[in-house]
Amino acid sequence: MKGFGLFLVNALYMLVSGALYPLIPLYLEQQSVGVMERGYILTGAALASAASSLFWGYLSDKTGKRRVFVLLSSLGQTAAYLLLSTQLNLPLQVTLYLLSCFVSSASFTLVMASAGGGEGVSEAMGSFWAGGSLGWATGTAISGHLFERHGISAVFFFSAVFLSFYTLLAFKQCSDLTRREARKTGDGGFPPKLLLLLALVFVFVCVDVVKNLYIPPHYAYDLKLGAATAMLTLSFTSWLEIPSILAFSRAARRASRWLLLALSFALAAMYLLFNCFVENTLQAFAVMGFYSLVWGSFSVSSSTLVSELTEAHGTAYGAYNAVYSIANIAAPVLSSAVIGGFGYNALLWLLAVASLAIFAALSLVGMKKRL
Repeated sequence: MKGFGLFLVNALYMLVSGALYPLIPLYLEQQSVGVMERGYILTGAALASAASSLFWGYLSDKTGKRRVFVLLSSLGQTAAYLLLSTQLNLPLQVTLYLLSCFVSSASFTLVMASAGGGEGVSEAMGSFWAGGSLGWATGTAISGHLFERHGISAVFFFSAVFLSFYTLLAFKQCSDLTRREARKTGDGGFPPKLLLLLALVFVFVCVDVVKNLYIPPHYAYDLKLGAATAMLTLSFTSWLEIPSILAFSRAARRASRWLLLALSFALAAMYLLFNCFVENTLQAFAVMGFYSLVWGSFSVSSSTLVSELTEAHGTAYGAYNAVYSIANIAAPVLSSAVIGGFGYNALLWLLAVASLAIFAALSLVGMKKRL
């Protein structure tokens, strides 16, 4: 039942995230917000999420109080979305949205920290991420139609309704630390292997950003497959990620998590290189579908390793989620610079070479049994 609960809680959270995250830039453009101003707002949202993940994770480790922070976070986000579903002026909408980004990361981080404790971590994380893929695929499919027919207010109200169910599930799935556990977290800190893992997560999320932001436009406009087809490849991948994640969560019970992490970088390199040769719709779906193996191996191995490398689960998972937000700021800047100077394929080759180098290094160190 723990695995099913984690599946449901992240399905609801990612349903809301998938409903809103891709729409915010579209809504801001609809409101005639300039390109630079949109960039500042989206960067602010990412920074708020990164700071929030670290803050709430560290605070939960120090106090041992996870459930109260999850409850405050979820209720705060729900209240913000209900207010955003009313007729507010744009500056107030932006302010409330940024506040909701700071508040919302607490519940996600602390549910992960709770899932990372105890037995069967790989299965727990597998269920958690599989639910996330289902929620993301559903949210992105529904929100576009809702936005076109009823506007952003309806999407915020829709999200608030589902957040109320999420609040109940997240509170139930989260567990407080005992006094003894809270004392132990003070000795956890950030060991070198955890810092290494966070650096590798940053590189991988840069690949994931390219997959979400740069490859679909290439399919849509350079290959002339159309925007609808390009977006459908992303939804197709999300559905395939569910069995992939569950399969890798079972493999993680026996295989080394570092080995699976190395495999994810090898698969990422293959995915990037395959995209250099995509020419038609069938190939686009096949290559994007292949990404389900990349995400399945990475999400399970990396999130499971966090729990193994330190006792300070709240702080560690807070840093893990903060790296996602930071990479989502840095990757578009770096990717745009490479594409502008050397072209689209150069970006894919650069990331592929980096991924292969990481695979080789992790494999070499793993063979010497240092990880």
